[in-house]
Parts: sequence; structure tokens; C-alpha cells
Amino acid sequence: MCQMFFVTVLVLLGAGLAANSEIHSLTCIYTAHSKPDGTPGIHKFTAMGLLDGRRIDYYDSESERKVPKQEWMRECLSAEYWGKGTQEQWLESLMNRMRQNDSVVHVLQGMRGCEGKMQPDGTLKFHRAMHTYAYDGHNLLSFDSKTKSWIAAIREAQLTMREWDSDQAMKERIKGYLENVCIKWKKQLQKAPPPVVYVFAKKAKVETNLILTCLATGFYTKDIIVRIKRNGRVLAKDDGLMSSGGLPNGDDTFQRRDHVEILKSDLSTFICNVTHEATNISVKKLWDCQSSSDSASDSASDSAVSSEHKAYAQNSKDGEKILLTCIARGQGAIDVEIKRNGETVTEEKGLMRSDTETNKDGTLEIRAHVEISKDDKSKYSYEVIYKNQNIKDNFDCALPWRGPSEVQRRWTEIHNLEYYTTDPDYTDT
Repeated sequence: MCQMFFVTVLVLLGAGLAANSEIHSLTCIYTAHSKPDGTPGIHKFTAMGLLDGRRIDYYDSESERKVPKQEWMRECLSAEYWGKGTQEQWLESLMNRMRQNDSVVHVLQGMRGCEGKMQPDGTLKFHRAMHTYAYDGHNLLSFDSKTKSWIAAIREAQLTMREWDSDQAMKERIKGYLENVCIKWKKQLQKAPPPVVYVFAKKAKVETNLILTCLATGFYTKDIIVRIKRNGRVLAKDDGLMSSGGLPNGDDTFQRRDHVEILKSDLSTFICNVTHEATNISVKKLWDCQSSSDSASDSASDSAVSSEHKAYAQNSKDGEKILLTCIARGQGAIDVEIKRNGETVTEEKGLMRSDTETNKDGTLEIRAHVEISKDDKSKYSYEVIYKNQNIKDNFDCALPWRGPSEVQRRWTEIHNLEYYTTDPDYTDT
């Protein structure tokens, strides 16, 4: 993470660094005093690292050790890292140049770091760098990474500016650090634990209704995407969906709670899809309307219920395209997603799906398919979502099956079931 985890509380320089849904920041903030002033908790030198404004480690001149403030930070960095010093001595020359009265306590503050912008493919791209200093509450020096030059804010800083500007090797190191550290931070952040997701229902004020809630908690950085789907369609405000937004927990993690009011008689498939873009983690949870409406726990017996799925490719009716289909059956709530290059194919992008139907043996069955061109080189995959497990695999578009009716016959022969529907647009080949 930060090679120099300098600094404590720095309100002046730390303003405006809160991350939004696309921008994430890593900053190293430090404070140096010209001499101790005797105030408890105020050290001659203090430092800390901030990830999206949240403190991740701390150092002071009294303990002389870096202390992780998040358990995942301790786990992803070696013991040797936490034992290393912060190289605070280099600040003394700058402090000595600015000191005008040794009888007065002077304060040197600094911040360096970077912001990264999240890309659609989940990667983090450098956005901008920050490297600034302040002395006794006034701006002192700043580094422009684009021009690789130092800028003096006051006359007293010009001598230091000229000396630092003449050191080309140092400026190259600073520029490289500022513009590359965000990518390294992204890899470290991916080691943080994923959000914990619960789906449950409570009684509503209206006797015939339930309040279905999706709760995601325990994640770092408050930006998270929560979607509640009904039979594959994402619910919105027009459907009565309400959200708490990202709220802080007591352990520096965040939570978010989305809910929607539904009919007790609604037997649709409801799924909660939580995506944490900062870690590129996606968690899906199904709500089983047959379970207790006041319980968020899973029944141990559900894990013993058999579930099966079938995914295949076949020629379209006109022979010009390929139809990718995934059929799944199981006990309780079930859903199917098809993805193109890792991105979920929605109904707006051509996904077609059946309603969830009940077979004669009480199991549920659902089918989803999408039509693609034969020269489409994209990677297509599917995900079957059961209550207690998710199954992911890739389609083999190069080996089309013999036709949908044949598949249906094979399916019914295996399970001795009456297939719930046939597709009128396709016939045996």
C-alpha cells in the first residue's frame, strides 16, 4: 500500500476526498510538530493511511510501529511490512528551513496519494495524483505530476522548490509512485472480505402483504450496487423499491438495506443481487417464499434437495443464428442468468425467459435463452442460482444440439416429468 504511511488527522488537506460510485482514493497523510507540546495524544510525528477516507493503518513517533486498523490489512501484508519504519527523518530538513521561532510549536502537514476511476470491466484506471504540503495552516508546496514540477505557494518555499525541481530522479520516482499506486491498491482491496447478504421478509401493515428486504453488510467502501429482481426483472422506485443507501457500521464497514412490499400470494422468483465494484465481487441470494417469513436462516434439509440443470446450443429456425439455452429445476426458489463476456444479458439485450413453473413432483423449473450470430466470438456463460448454491459454467457454442424437442424428450425421459411448455417457434430438425 502506501510506501510512506505518513500522517494523522489533516482536515485542511484531506477535504474533498470522499469516494463516489466511480472514484476511489488512497492517501497517506502526515503531521510533524517542531517539538512536543505536552498535550496528551499529540506526538511529534503521526502518520496514517486512508482508503476512500477510511483509516487503514497508523503510526506515531512514540510507538515507532505501523499498526493496521483493518484486520484484512494485517492479513494481506507481511509481518516485516508492519515492523518497518516510516522514514520520517527526511521531513526534518523541510521543517528546519521553515522554522522561524524555536520557542513556538510549528506544524508541518502533508498529503500524497492518488485517485482511481473504476472502469466498466472492473479495472481501476489512474485519475489524478495529490502531493501537497502545508506549514502552520498555510499552503507551502505541491507537486504537479503532469509536468513533473514543484510549485511554491509562498516565498519561503522557493529555495526548497528549486532544489527539489533540480532532482530529476526524485521527480520520476514520485510521479511513478503516484500514478501506479492506485492499481496496486486495487489488488490489495480485492483481498478484503466480500459483503454478507441476507434476504428475508417481514409482515407489512397491510395484512395481505410482506416487506421483502435485501441486506448487505460488512463491506469496505460504501459504494455498492443492490438489485432486487422479480422473475429476472430488476425492480425500481416505480415498483415501490426503497433503499437506505450506504450506512456505516461500528467497525468501519458499511451496510445497505433495500426493501419492497409484495403480496403474500406472489409466488414469483425474487433474487437479491449485490455487486461490490471496488472488489469486483458479486453475491446473489434467493428468497424462498415457502420458508418462514420472519427467518433469514436456511433450512438444513434444503441442502439435501436434488437440483439439476441443462445448458446447450442449437441452430435457430432459419439456421442463421445459434440459440443458447439453460434449463434448471430444483426445490424452492431458483433463477438462471446468461452472461456475455461476464456481463449479465438482460431482457433489453435479447434475453428471453419463461416464468417459473411447477412440475408434477413439486419441483420448480425455469428456462432462459438468448439468440446470437454464428460469428459472435464473445464468451457466453450461465449461472444457475439455487437457494443454497450457485452453479457457473460456459456455453459450448461450437457444438449445437439436435433441437429443442429432442432436448425436451431427453429431459422428460430422465426425470419422468411432463415438460411444462414447448416453444412454438421451433420444430424438430
